[in-house]
Amino acid sequence: MRLAAAEKLSGLLRVRMRAGPFRIYFLGLTLHLFYLLVLYISPAAKYNLELPEGGSSDNLWKGRDVMTYVEPARNALEHGVFGRDGEPDHHRTIGYPFFLALMMWLLCTHLAQAALFALLYPILASMGFMLFGRRFRLAPLLLFLLLAGTYWSKVPIIMTDCFFTLLFTLGLYFGLRSVRGRGILDFVLYLLFVGAAAQVRPTLILYPFLHLALYPAAAAQAARIDRAERLTRPAVMKRLAIAFVLLLPLCNAPTLRNALHHGLYKPADAFEKGLFDALAQDVLIRGGRADLYRQMQSDVEAADDLKQRLALKRAYALEVYRDDPLGTAEVLVRNAVRILGNSHLLSVAHFWGRHWRDFDSEKHMPLRGSIVLAAVNTVSYLVYAALYLGFILSLLRCVRSGSFWSAFAVLLLTAYLIVPTFMLRSDARVRLPVEGLVLLFAVPVLPGLKEGR
Repeated sequence: MRLAAAEKLSGLLRVRMRAGPFRIYFLGLTLHLFYLLVLYISPAAKYNLELPEGGSSDNLWKGRDVMTYVEPARNALEHGVFGRDGEPDHHRTIGYPFFLALMMWLLCTHLAQAALFALLYPILASMGFMLFGRRFRLAPLLLFLLLAGTYWSKVPIIMTDCFFTLLFTLGLYFGLRSVRGRGILDFVLYLLFVGAAAQVRPTLILYPFLHLALYPAAAAQAARIDRAERLTRPAVMKRLAIAFVLLLPLCNAPTLRNALHHGLYKPADAFEKGLFDALAQDVLIRGGRADLYRQMQSDVEAADDLKQRLALKRAYALEVYRDDPLGTAEVLVRNAVRILGNSHLLSVAHFWGRHWRDFDSEKHMPLRGSIVLAAVNTVSYLVYAALYLGFILSLLRCVRSGSFWSAFAVLLLTAYLIVPTFMLRSDARVRLPVEGLVLLFAVPVLPGLKEGR
C-alpha cells in the first residue's frame, strides 16, 4: 500500500525537464506565497513578520542576530554607509544588508525572498540531471524539499542562510553548465554568482582553492554523462586557471573592505565569535566554570582595539580547549547532531511564539520537553540519517566506478561548508548550503520511487 501511494504521488510530481523548470518554479513559488499568506492572516504570526526596529527586538525574532543585518541596512538607507552611525561594519559582510536595504526601500522583503528562494527547486533539479543523467529521479527531490520545509520555511526569516545558499547554488549550477561547453556566458555567471555569495558570507575566502578540485571533477562527470557535449581538457584547464585568478579577489573582497576601513585583514569577526563566544562559552558553562568565561569576556572588552580583542578571543578559546578536550569534543558532537538532524519545520513555530530552545522571555513558550518536539525530532533525525547514508553510498559508488576525485571534491566542499558551523549552538538553517548538494547525491541511490528523464 505504501509503495503504491508513493508511486502515485511520484506520478503526480513527475515533470520532464524539457518543459518542467517553470512548472517546478511555480510549484515552489505557490507554496512560498501560501506560507506567507498563512502568516499574514494570523495576528500573532504577522506581528512577528515585522522587521525589528531600533536597537533590539521585542517580538519573536532572534533580536541580536537579525539586528546585525537590519541595522547596517537601515544605516545605509539613512546615511549611505553599511555599518552603524556612519562607521563601516566589520562584523558582517555587506551582501545581505545590501539586499535588505534595497528590499526595505521597495517594501517587499518577504515577497522578494519568496520569489528568489523558489528558484532553488528548478536549479537543483537541473543540477541533478546534469550530474546523473537518467539515474536522477526528480520526484524524491521535490517531495523531500517540500515536506521537509527546507526552503519555504526560511522565506520570512531575515537571516543570510537561504540567500547565501541561493547565490552559491546558482554559482555551482552555472559552473556545471560551463564545463559542458555551453559558451562563455555560463562561465562568467559562475564567477559572478560565487563572487556575490562571498559578499554575503565570509565562508568562501578559501573557495578559489576548492575550485581547483571541483571544476576538473565537474568536467570529468560531464564527460561521463554526455560525451558529445563537453569542454576539451585544454579548455577546462584554461578556465580553471582564469577562474582561480578572478575568484581570489572576488572571494576576498570583504577582507579588502575591512583592511581599508579597520586595518583588519579578515572578512569578518565570525570565526573568533564562533571560537570564543559560542564554543568556548558552552564548554566552560557545561564544565561549571561560567565565572571564568565572564572574567575572560571582561578582559576581551577591556582590550584597546579590535585586533587585540580578536587575538584575546583566539588565545582564550584555545586555552579552554586544551584544558578540557573531552568537554570540547562533547559540545562539538552535540552541536553537530543538532545542526545535522533538527527539522526545518521547527522554525515555523517561532512565529506563533514557540521555540525549541528555552528563552528567558514571556513571549517565548519553549517546545523543549513536549511530545510534539520529541515526535518531530525523532522523525527528522531518522530521515536525515537515511539521507546522509544515501549520500555516503553515492560517494562510494563514485569511487567504485573510478570517480575517486569527483567523490573527494564533493566531500571536501561539503565538509568545508558544514564542519565550521559545529562550533555554534544553532539549528537546521546553517546546513542549508550543503543540504541540496547532499540530497542531489542521495537521490540516485534511494529505493522505491522511480523517475524517468
